[in-house]
Amino acid sequence: MFLFILIVFFIIFLKFLLKNNTKFLLKSIILFISGFISIGLLFIIWLLMNNSLKDWWLQNIIHSIKWNSWRVDANDTGPIKLLLRCLFVVGYNYSFIWQLFPIVNLIIFFGYLAKLFKKRILEKKEIITLSIVFVSFASWLQYYPGPGSQHSFWAATPMIGLFIYFIWKFIDTLVSLIYKKIREHHKDKPIFQNKESKTIYLLKITTTLIILFLIFSGSIGERIEFGFSRLEKNQILINSPKVLKGLQLNKDDAIKYYRLGKIIEIFTENIKGINLITTGESALYLTFQENNENFSPMYSDLGFLNLFLYPNYKEKLDNYIINKRPLIIMNRGQFIPNYYEIYSWDNYFISIPAEMKYKYFMFFQNKNLKNSYKLSKEQEDSLDSSLLQQIALYGKEKLSFNSLFFDNYFKLIPMSSESDLWLNPLLEHKIPLTDIIVSLTNSKTLKPILATYDDEEFIRFLYLFILNREPDEGGLISWTDSLKNGLKRGGKILK
Repeated sequence: MFLFILIVFFIIFLKFLLKNNTKFLLKSIILFISGFISIGLLFIIWLLMNNSLKDWWLQNIIHSIKWNSWRVDANDTGPIKLLLRCLFVVGYNYSFIWQLFPIVNLIIFFGYLAKLFKKRILEKKEIITLSIVFVSFASWLQYYPGPGSQHSFWAATPMIGLFIYFIWKFIDTLVSLIYKKIREHHKDKPIFQNKESKTIYLLKITTTLIILFLIFSGSIGERIEFGFSRLEKNQILINSPKVLKGLQLNKDDAIKYYRLGKIIEIFTENIKGINLITTGESALYLTFQENNENFSPMYSDLGFLNLFLYPNYKEKLDNYIINKRPLIIMNRGQFIPNYYEIYSWDNYFISIPAEMKYKYFMFFQNKNLKNSYKLSKEQEDSLDSSLLQQIALYGKEKLSFNSLFFDNYFKLIPMSSESDLWLNPLLEHKIPLTDIIVSLTNSKTLKPILATYDDEEFIRFLYLFILNREPDEGGLISWTDSLKNGLKRGGKILK
């Protein structure tokens, strides 16, 4: 939008600068707008064919207006200060060259402005340069009023060429001025008879290249060093998830994304119709599931902006979670009732419905899957198969319900959870209650606690722990009798 407005403004500016007639001005504006609309029309037709024009308007135009107004209100610094903050990206500790680009733009702009006031005319080359200045500012400020440094980097692209041109013109003018002064003092010497020789021209080019090297070498050197450091690490070619197929990543990232993709794949293959949604700000990970359908046209959750664009967003989200029980990728710190975290990375985690937890417990808590891998370059091709061999879904491998099982089990299921969330699934698979309690009491999680209990306290604890309610007198007697037959507790035997 900045770019469109400033180009139209520049065309009008040229009318006064070059004293062109109004007919030429209107023709130029109409041609530019016609070209702009013609290209835009192709995108609009494509949006119409996909029934997404309304959502495009809401998410790209209305969303931007609302977000911008919110950022202006949040900054509360006034438009001039905010413009300067967006121009210089204050607060980011990156190379100084990103601060030089807008400074050079401003120097050129005000330099030409001063010349206009003085001489009322600019040369053709200066007009072209000024047009690039307008385009550069429009590109740089397109994320006003809240730019991200990563956006500013590529938005500054027009400024890079302009910066190099500015350095060249500066050296050209400076060397010519110095040479002129030398000639005035050495008119009698033959070497200074010509205005400027090829040697002087080569001196200008060499000096310009040296200065540009000194300015850019630090940043370029850092990127080259970073590139070599990545090449030196064992890079793994990943094949899963499919959206990342063909990428070479370091060991940690390869395993991280493979593991997340494999979790999503396991669920989609074993549970018909299950979908993946996010209540976080990034919709990128939703691409890890093929043919994923979202409950809303807004795939990421941006809080109040979602509700502003789609007032029924929260209602649809809640209904979808209750009725469809999807996998959910959340930001760290978010919470949804009856959902449990099974895998976390960076600032995100994926959670599953409580009723699915036990069925897939062994896959998510597999010890080898939790450890880091020692993969050499020769093992890259075997990454897929080596991880696949570690997948152990219930029903495909006999489980051992021992103390280690419960130590891991409690990492997923809090000890204070209701019994139907952890005990009932075990009983459904015909695991004897006594076996469960024996394993429970020998787990590292409970053994230190139970070692301090007398027999009645122990029975009371188990009753409360398993059934989530205080035992009555009959319950205590019944449980004591049923556990008398050799039940071990922390090295003690109930008598």
